[in-house]
Amino acid sequence: EYVSETERKKRRSKLIYHDGGSLTAGWTETKIDEGDLARIGYAEPNFIQRECDVLGFFRNYTGHLLVSRSTDRGQNWSALMDSGIPDSTARFATGNLPGGQRYLIGNSLHKKFDRRALLISISDDQGASFDRCFILRDEPAVKKFLGQHKMDGWQYPHGYVWKNLLLVVHSVNKEDVAISAVKLKDLQTVKRISVIDE
Repeated sequence: EYVSETERKKRRSKLIYHDGGSLTAGWTETKIDEGDLARIGYAEPNFIQRECDVLGFFRNYTGHLLVSRSTDRGQNWSALMDSGIPDSTARFATGNLPGGQRYLIGNSLHKKFDRRALLISISDDQGASFDRCFILRDEPAVKKFLGQHKMDGWQYPHGYVWKNLLLVVHSVNKEDVAISAVKLKDLQTVKRISVIDE
């Protein structure tokens, strides 16, 4: 997703894809039927690549992530649809776990801008459904300083698999950066997971 200064003033972003060659060229803009534009600000998508297609998940103002599908490596996309995955209008991350599972880390809560808990959802079917959800962080987090667009909570996550751990880098109140580590084997359970203290 690319946002130029002109589009930023209009609150629109562009979805672009790459042909796989040199990164200095080959970028092409593509379109998605967004439907009602009032429901979307900066969608800031994340993607799950599967064997035959790519799923794009988009944040928005509806209370659920929107989803679109491309069967031609990002050149064309289906109209945005409700994924059923709760979203508090917050940044989120997607990724792959060893063994082919997909994960989605974010503030999967129903209240807009509610970032009091950071959760991870696991999919065993390449992102078609996320049937397990675990709390990564939900301890009270209160900002120390006032600032523009700052909210209490755990936010802006990204995940990285390292050895037998999933490392989740995230913001705390938009003031601190923290790493929460989870044992990969714990994500295979149906019980509450434990985060390893930094």
